[in-house]
Amino acid sequence: MGVETRRTATGGRHKKATPPIFSHEFVIQNHGDIMSCVLMVFIVGLMFPLSASMCSVFVAPQYNETVNITSELVSLTLYRNGPADVLTILFYAVAWVVVHAVIQEYILDKLQRKARLSKVKTFKFTESGHMSLFALYSACHAAYVIVDFVQNYTDVKRIWLAYPEEHRWMNLNMKLFAILQISYWVHQFPEFYFQKMKADEIRQRTIVSVLHICFISAAYIMNFMRFAVVLLALEYASQTIFHFSRLLHFLEKKDIAKNG
Repeated sequence: MGVETRRTATGGRHKKATPPIFSHEFVIQNHGDIMSCVLMVFIVGLMFPLSASMCSVFVAPQYNETVNITSELVSLTLYRNGPADVLTILFYAVAWVVVHAVIQEYILDKLQRKARLSKVKTFKFTESGHMSLFALYSACHAAYVIVDFVQNYTDVKRIWLAYPEEHRWMNLNMKLFAILQISYWVHQFPEFYFQKMKADEIRQRTIVSVLHICFISAAYIMNFMRFAVVLLALEYASQTIFHFSRLLHFLEKKDIAKNG
C-alpha cells in the first residue's frame, strides 16, 4: 500500500508473486497497512486502564494547565512544550506515513497512469501531489489557529506582545499545529526507503525537510510559535498555488496552470 506502481501493459493483467514476509519488498509494498496496525495498537491501548496512561503520551498533547491570563481577565486551558512531545511527534509521523500511502495509492497513482509521465516528471508530479494537499491543509489549519487565537485574546497585538511570559503557553490548536508540522517533515525520512528514492531525489528532499524541521522546532522550543504560525500560513498559501499549478501543468491543463 502506498508505493508507486509501475505496471506495463501486460504486467497489469497478471498478479505479482507475493514477496516473503518481513522481506524488504514485503515491507515496502505493505508499509501503509503495517503502520496502520502500529497506530491501532496505541489507539486500542487507550481503552484499557493499564495501558491508557502510557498510550496517551503518544496520542494526546501533553503539558496542559489552566492558566489565568491577567491581561484578558480570563482562565484558559493552555499547553507548553516539553520532552514528552518527542513521543507524540513520532506517533503522528507514523500517522503521516499512512496518510502518504493512502494519497499515493488512491489518488496519485491513478492520475500518473492516466498522464503517462516520464520518470523525471513522475518524481515532480508525486512531490507536487503530496505537497499541494499538505500545503493546502497547513494553510487552512494555520489560518484557523490565527482566527482562534484572535478570538480568545481579542487583540492582534498579543501575537508579539508579552514575550516570553505569555508566549510559552499555546492553546490546543496551536500545539497540534506545531506537532503535526514537525511530524510531517520527520515522516519524509522513512519515505525515502518506502518510495525507493534515488540519491539525488533523497538529497533534494532532505534539505527541504531539515530546514523545515529546524525552523519549526526552533520556534516551538524558543516559544516563537505565534510568529511561526503567521509566517507558515503565508508560506503554505504560496506553496499551495505553486504545487497545484505544477500538477495542472503535468496533467496538460496548461492554460489554468499559467493563470495560477
